Amino acid sequence: MPYPPFHPYSEIYDRILGTGRATARESEKIIEDLKIHMESGDAFGIDIGLDTGGGYIAVWIPVIDDFFIIFEPS
Repeated sequence: MPYPPFHPYSEIYDRILGTGRATARESEKIIEDLKIHMESGDAFGIDIGLDTGGGYIAVWIPVIDDFFIIFEPS
């Protein structure tokens, strides 16, 4: 992965658990799979900074039914 994640994976973990749709172990597996896909370039990210000129990158996480920002420009 060329850039470090903007948010720690623990925040994604907390959001997944907060949905009540996954156990702690399932949440860990979702995050491990996400890391693998991001590192291999298989994850789909989008630039969501439309009104700021771009640069915010987010990935879709189905279990939380939302995009999660993984990189924010400094």
